[in-house]
Amino acid sequence: GCVHAYDAIVVLGSQPQEPANWKFPSHVYSSLDKAAELIADDVAPRVAVSGKWAIRFDTLGVVQPFLECDAMGDHLLAAGVPENSILREGESKDTISNMYFLKTLLLEPLGAKRLLFMAAEFRLNRITTLAQKVLGPDYEIAVEGVPALTEEIYPNEARTLAMQTEFLAP
Repeated sequence: GCVHAYDAIVVLGSQPQEPANWKFPSHVYSSLDKAAELIADDVAPRVAVSGKWAIRFDTLGVVQPFLECDAMGDHLLAAGVPENSILREGESKDTISNMYFLKTLLLEPLGAKRLLFMAAEFRLNRITTLAQKVLGPDYEIAVEGVPALTEEIYPNEARTLAMQTEFLAP
């Protein structure tokens, strides 16, 4: 077969904006659309979507009627990605557990080591840091950014990264 540039493209879930319509931020759909294009171009054989629901919803007592990975998987199917090219990880509730469950449930069993993360530009620094930390040196990590609307940019991104880095330090 052809040699793919990556073993998998990864798109992480992001908390839907408001329970009223359960829509993801626009950058999630942009990331999925870009991933679908790359799958069609044979850049990678599969795309992994990761997320159960935001841990914050547990705190707030909000019940999300679907798993993030399933909503993302449905979007990929609609964009023409075949079902057997879509890997769904539906246990994680934050970025650290995204990486952990992706690794243990999907990547290790497949031997997928070369990864391209598609995400909003403002998330790339944190995703790269956490992927390197949690996945470890055996994994080749690349990132590609999509724009996010100003109102979608998470203001605590840097602080969250600092806290998560400290948490993972040991």
